[in-house]
Order: sequence, then structure tokens, then C-alpha cells
Amino acid sequence: MSRGQKLVMMYQLDESKDKIKEIAKKYQITTKTISREMIGETMGHLIGRKGFGAAKTKTEDTTMTEPMLVMDGLQGNSLNVFLKALQEAGLFVPLKAIITPINLSWSFCKLYHAIEEEDKEMRQAK
Repeated sequence: MSRGQKLVMMYQLDESKDKIKEIAKKYQITTKTISREMIGETMGHLIGRKGFGAAKTKTEDTTMTEPMLVMDGLQGNSLNVFLKALQEAGLFVPLKAIITPINLSWSFCKLYHAIEEEDKEMRQAK
């Protein structure tokens, strides 16, 4: 994926995947489904960034059951518009992340667990 392109990666989104793809297409956002076989790959590899090769070993994690969206290239207004469109369509995905320079080298699995922990802390703070 070249820089400047917008991408939404979807994990565990069976029933709402088609709706999300439809909304993404409306806003010229590419979608990618992340399978369990891909969770050990770095975020850089998953988005096709140069310098990030494929993982050498397979990662398995049966605790990753919640749906998650990971977005790249969406920021500011484009991010807000996309998230609002999801909300208006009645789509709720509790785990969401944005690709950053920090998490670019993380595996999908590591990012998932970091966002999951953050979500738990936010819910407990309410």
C-alpha cells in the first residue's frame, strides 16, 4: 500500500463486514480482512510498507475473539466522517486502532491486546 492511501483492516467482523466494506468504498477506503493466520504479522507488513517482511513463525492466540478495526491513512476529518458513517449505520466495533510510527513494528496480535487492555481500562473508568 502506498502512503496516502486509506485502508481499514477488519478482524472478526463476519456479520458486519459487508456493511463496513460498502461504507469504506463510498469514501474511497480500501478494506482488508485479517484472518487468524495473519495475527503474527507486523502492522507494517500488513499494510504493505517497505522494509517489513513476513513473519518467520506462526502466531496462535485463541483469546482474540472481539471484532477490531485498524485504520491507516485516515486522519482528522476523513477519520471522523468514516467513524460517524459506521455509527449511523448501527455498526459498533469496540476495538479500533490507528497505525502509528510506534505500532508499525508491532504484530497484529500485540496491537490487538494493547487496544483490548485500553478498552477495558476505559470501561472501568466510567
